[in-house]
Amino acid sequence: MKRFKISDHKFHGRHIHQDGLCRDLTRPDPQQSFSCHRLYQSSSPVSTALLEKNAEEVIRHAGQRSAVEGIIPGHLKLLIKSDNSGLILSMTRPDSLDKAFLGQWSDLSDIKNYEVTINFNLVIPAVFSEEEYLEALTPGNLTEA
Repeated sequence: MKRFKISDHKFHGRHIHQDGLCRDLTRPDPQQSFSCHRLYQSSSPVSTALLEKNAEEVIRHAGQRSAVEGIIPGHLKLLIKSDNSGLILSMTRPDSLDKAFLGQWSDLSDIKNYEVTINFNLVIPAVFSEEEYLEALTPGNLTEA
């Protein structure tokens, strides 16, 4: 947490006064920034459509948990990569999910190996569990429902 003395007001960004100091709200506290990465290797092929659907559910769930009056105060990103292809999901509003495909992702039907990177960065306190989100994208845990 970056702190500024109240008497030194050269800083004009978003801040609050606390304990005689100015607290910079543009720098995230550890609980406001969540990032994790995992490599998955499956012995049997995983459906990219099913993986995509589950990834969308993961990011929508995080969006609903962190939204304030219909806006996510920050951003939620999720990347799935497999060889030279991938899927990027991005959200700043819980009702609007941006999706981009890398390489030949949309042409793939099944994959065995993939990496998932999740990055949630908010300007409000929030607690996210790495296991909660990464376990949902484990090959054996992918669900149709």
